[in-house]
Amino acid sequence: RVNGTWNAQFQVSNPNKKLSIYYGDIVSSVFHKDDFLTETRIGPFVQGTREVNSVEASYSVVDSFVEGKVVDAMNGEKSRGEIKFNIKVVADVAFRYGGWRGRRRILRVWCDDVALTGSSGKMTGGSKKCSVD
Repeated sequence: RVNGTWNAQFQVSNPNKKLSIYYGDIVSSVFHKDDFLTETRIGPFVQGTREVNSVEASYSVVDSFVEGKVVDAMNGEKSRGEIKFNIKVVADVAFRYGGWRGRRRILRVWCDDVALTGSSGKMTGGSKKCSVD
């Protein structure tokens, strides 16, 4: 069984000079390798043109069952100083130009090997770039 709480901060950039972006239903999940641990919802927001926003997510898992091999792998990584997680973010987005609203799209972001160091519960990816679908 696994217990834990983690916080992550994402920096989201819209380099476009004409379109703003509306991020609607946003769900973020945490995995250890391919093994699902937990998920959380992030509040919707609008991102203006050429804007950079910080978005925070808090995750928790309480007395959740995971296979023994997953716990063993996490304990092994912890003994070496950090545990690496994968984070997935899926958002319903719409692009806006003035009064015009474009068709909605599903945005998928995958962040590999986000490190959890120490016992603070803070995930740090540094300046890691995540892949976007």
